[in-house]
Amino acid sequence: MCHPKAIGIMRVLLGLLLATLLSVAPVAPPKQATPLQQLFILKAIYPELGAVGVMWSKDLPDKEQLLKKIQRAGTSAQVKVVLSELEELRDVPAKFRDMIREYKINAVWILRDDELVSHNISRKFLIEQTTLKGIPLLAPSPQWVEEGALCHVALVDGKVKLQVNQQVAMALNISIPEKYSERTEFLAAR
Repeated sequence: MCHPKAIGIMRVLLGLLLATLLSVAPVAPPKQATPLQQLFILKAIYPELGAVGVMWSKDLPDKEQLLKKIQRAGTSAQVKVVLSELEELRDVPAKFRDMIREYKINAVWILRDDELVSHNISRKFLIEQTTLKGIPLLAPSPQWVEEGALCHVALVDGKVKLQVNQQVAMALNISIPEKYSERTEFLAAR
């Protein structure tokens, strides 16, 4: 049996621990930056960006609203945006090749981790092909960057943060501008 003083001390310590845990503000998980922020960052690190291909599933829930934001971002950044809607997994290679051949895109931008585009097969294909063709891939999550995409733009505590695969950046001869160096995290490829 515990001594009454020991029980009292444990209650005080438990109370202090609980008060400390409740007073600590939760750390907000990173959010994805707006389309405008993402495109401006891509243009800043890749100034020769002229046309970017955007791939997404036809079942994307907020597609119409997102489309307007992407079009405004393209106009503001003076970048041609080529949209490619995917119906099934086997559309990914053909749509990617069409964007390269017909629209002369020189970057790929995956906005969301939807089931179709982020499927393991699609993700690996897009990372491999953009690397082989020497074009940047702006990714929807750090996982893509760790697997070989060039970068991901996140919002952390309301501030834009750039996550870059340094090996890919070096292979593409891309340097991060000084003004973004403090906000850049380099991730290693797996």
